[in-house]
Amino acid sequence: MPRNSFSRTITEQWIDPVIGLRGQHFLNDKLSLFGSANVGGFGLVSDFTWGAQAGVGYHFNERWAMHLHYKATGVDYDNGKSGTEAFSYDTVTHGPMAGVAFRF
Repeated sequence: MPRNSFSRTITEQWIDPVIGLRGQHFLNDKLSLFGSANVGGFGLVSDFTWGAQAGVGYHFNERWAMHLHYKATGVDYDNGKSGTEAFSYDTVTHGPMAGVAFRF
């Protein structure tokens, strides 16, 4: 049985200017809501990049909390080259997140 193999190394790096906002609102001593959003790229490096996140937190005490969030990130980038040097990265990645926070 023949084995097909394919290997390619791609090295692309870029830095985008990004602006955003975030906030947290406590519903009571135990529950909080969290949200954040950002946009960037603006055609300076990538065409456009964005991110959004929302979630809820449960605060056991002043130091420990548990968070459940949903996060989405999008990137639209290409290096402007053609042929074998061309690279395009146009994605949306999203999904749930869970975490534990400790404040000190």
